[in-house]
Amino acid sequence: MLVVGENISVVSKVVGDAVKDRNAEPIIKMAKEQKDAGADYIDVNIGPATKKGEELMQWIVKSIQDKVNTPLALDTKNISAIEAGLEVHKGTAMINSVTGDKDKLDILMPLSRPLLSSIRRYVLLRRLLSSGGEDWETLLSPTIVLGSS
Repeated sequence: MLVVGENISVVSKVVGDAVKDRNAEPIIKMAKEQKDAGADYIDVNIGPATKKGEELMQWIVKSIQDKVNTPLALDTKNISAIEAGLEVHKGTAMINSVTGDKDKLDILMPLSRPLLSSIRRYVLLRRLLSSGGEDWETLLSPTIVLGSS
């Protein structure tokens, strides 16, 4: 089983204030608590982040990974922010909040190929198929899911 800590979200007052003030300490504290509780990944949700999303994602990724040795799940609908986060992420990242939108998938899938393990591909496959993203069924076939990463 893969455990993803889901507490770091800009909708939280603590995280929202920390982001606004660029004070990483509360975010790092939350990340450490989630790691200590057994999280395999720590979800970083920056919301839609239409303004300065790239800079925000990179700041959060660097801030957490400088202090906590746990991979992150990058969570936003802002594709540019995901790309920016992947550029600075150490190790294997997870891309969260993927929909079946073909235009977004055309951008995300090439980014995710070298990053996603078979387990995360399975999760993505289930989300895609449930949202009508059947164009990606061949890429994310069960034979890939059962293979080693």
